[in-house]
Amino acid sequence: MPRPNLVNNVLSASTSRRTLLKAGGAAALVMSGLTTGARADASRPLVYAFAAWSDALAITYVGAKLIEDNFGYKVHPLQAEPGVIYASLQTGKADLYSNAYMQGWAR
Repeated sequence: MPRPNLVNNVLSASTSRRTLLKAGGAAALVMSGLTTGARADASRPLVYAFAAWSDALAITYVGAKLIEDNFGYKVHPLQAEPGVIYASLQTGKADLYSNAYMQGWAR
């Protein structure tokens, strides 16, 4: 069965397997976070919090685009420090967060 042109273009480019796995993992995190954690009111945008980390920018904006295109919610990205993000999630001021820093796990 021939692959679609988009898949051929992605696989033939200088995209590494790790990059594809990161993108797929980010999409999975976004989808699981939306279905289990956020029960959003359609009258206000989802607040998608992210830390000032380079990988958080990519995950957040790809996730926001997926949510807007596939679920129809308006998404408002919000940059903050991780402690503020967790407090905002607890109080309901933020709806989503896709990153976490787990010190000591990468040994």
